[in-house]
Amino acid sequence: MKIKLAPSLERANWLNLESEIRKLEEAEVDLLHIDIMDRTFGETILFSPKIVPALKEITHIPLDIHMYVENPEQYFPLLFSCCKNDYINIEIESVKGITKLLTLIRNAECKPAVTVDIGTPICVLEELIPYVDMVNLLIRSSGCPHVELGDQILNKIRKVRKMFDENGRKDVEIAVDGSVSFEDVNILVESGANILVLGTKIVFRPGHTYKENCEQLRLILQVLA
Repeated sequence: MKIKLAPSLERANWLNLESEIRKLEEAEVDLLHIDIMDRTFGETILFSPKIVPALKEITHIPLDIHMYVENPEQYFPLLFSCCKNDYINIEIESVKGITKLLTLIRNAECKPAVTVDIGTPICVLEELIPYVDMVNLLIRSSGCPHVELGDQILNKIRKVRKMFDENGRKDVEIAVDGSVSFEDVNILVESGANILVLGTKIVFRPGHTYKENCEQLRLILQVLA
């Protein structure tokens, strides 16, 4: 499965967002990760869903729209109108009726996905195997960006990959999200991740262009291959 680079727009320069996206296009990234957050689950408020149609007007990079909100379905009409084949990614801990939401997403020709927090057991995914096209695993808490990756997190990635493979869903993509660094990439990919949600430690690393940062990461990935 192709390793995909998914920069998080949370780490971009918001005052020059269109220019930032042009630089990410030049870097040939695979996805744009967007956090829609209302403090139901996260610690702050991030992008409004209303930014999504504007982004769709200026770029063809596919989106991974991470919904950190209590009632994501209230935004579905807006997202469904412009996000065909984009991931609509539900924070599993913040909602009820997850299978209904994922079914609505697939029926709208979008890609259903879920995000799972560090402390949430992967057994919650067992009943969702037929419903999702991607699972995003949080590997660090937002307040602890420098914590080394331990066996618990790496084993979690391996178990999720195995769970979907053994149930005929080798097509499901596994993303990892949480202060991913160049030093992390080797073990994350070996553990089964194929989408890397990236921030200031790689794509938005200061002192280098986004293209240079992505080229350095791809060199590491070539070595792994």
